[in-house]
Amino acid sequence: MLRFLARRSLFVVVALVAASFGGFVYAYLARTGAGNPLFPGVLQIESGAQLACFMFVFRKSGPKSPVFLRIENAAFRSGVVPGDELILLCREFKNQKRRFISDVQGLVRDRVAFEARISGMIMDA
Repeated sequence: MLRFLARRSLFVVVALVAASFGGFVYAYLARTGAGNPLFPGVLQIESGAQLACFMFVFRKSGPKSPVFLRIENAAFRSGVVPGDELILLCREFKNQKRRFISDVQGLVRDRVAFEARISGMIMDA
C-alpha cells in the first residue's frame, strides 16, 4: 500500500469493511449457495467507480448527475472474504470540465484485490 501511495499525488482513501457483507451482498451470497463466500468483483469495481465519481463531483459547484462511460484495464488479483477490510484508493488521472478519468485500486492487507481505470462524465440536467 505504501508503494501505491508514494506514487500518487492526489488520492482518497476510504475503508470499506466487508466483514458482514451488508444486506444485499449477504442475500446474494445466500441465494447462490456459495461455499466460499467472496465479495463480488462487480461490487468492488462499483465501489471504486462511486468513489471516482464522488471525487469528480466534489470539485464542481451545484448538484451534478455523473454517469460512467467506461471501465478499462480491470484486473482482479486476489479475493475479498468475510472479515477482510477493503481499502479503496482513487487517483484522478484526468479532470476536465465535464469528463474524468480515474485510477482505482482495492487493497486487502498487503495485497492488491483489484484495479481499474474508470471514465465518466456529467450529464446535462
